[in-house]
Amino acid sequence: MTYQDQEDQIAELLEDKLGIRGKGLDRKLRKAGRALPKSVHRDANIVMDAARLQNNPKLARMVDDAQVQRAHAACETYLSAIDPWHRRQSAILGFLSTNAFNILAISAAVIAVMAWRGLI
Repeated sequence: MTYQDQEDQIAELLEDKLGIRGKGLDRKLRKAGRALPKSVHRDANIVMDAARLQNNPKLARMVDDAQVQRAHAACETYLSAIDPWHRRQSAILGFLSTNAFNILAISAAVIAVMAWRGLI
């Protein structure tokens, strides 16, 4: 598997698991932002740099194959473990619970104001 194939695989996993669209791994990593840990960003950059250096015969000798393989494996392991349905479900539940709390707090404040004014 070439470095370019590894880069494409990581980009595809980012799109499948996190729903991040974009052209190329570089843009997808920028869009991912804090959705990915620093270590995954760093490992993905190692694979991306190796794919870029692979095109130049003199610079290709600078690439540490073992480091690139470790970085690719770490990215693939992290991204493969993500369950898109669970992420979506957690986001929806978080949104609903926040709004439920806000409605309760506002209702309590309205009832308190009405009681102080003697309307209840």
